[in-house]
Amino acid sequence: MALRENPALAGALIGLGIGLVKYMFVLSMIGGAVGREIKDNASEDLDLAGFAARMRPIRRALLVVAFGVLPAVGFIAGSLIGK
Repeated sequence: MALRENPALAGALIGLGIGLVKYMFVLSMIGGAVGREIKDNASEDLDLAGFAARMRPIRRALLVVAFGVLPAVGFIAGSLIGK
C-alpha cells in the first residue's frame, strides 16, 4: 500500500529496476562481444588485462546510471505524475 500512497517511491523503484535490467543487458552484450573476439583470435596474444582496465570506467558509468540517474528520473516522474 505504501507504493500507492507514494508515487515518487514507486517511480524510483521502477527506475532502479530498469537500470538493473539495462546494466545486466549491456554487460552481457559486451561479454559476448569479447568472447567472440577471443574465440576469433585464439592464436594471437590478446591483452586481456588492458581490456579489463579499459572496461572499469564503462562499468562505473553503467552503475551510476543504473543506481543513480534512472531512479532519480523515476522519482521525479513519479512526483510529477502523483500530483
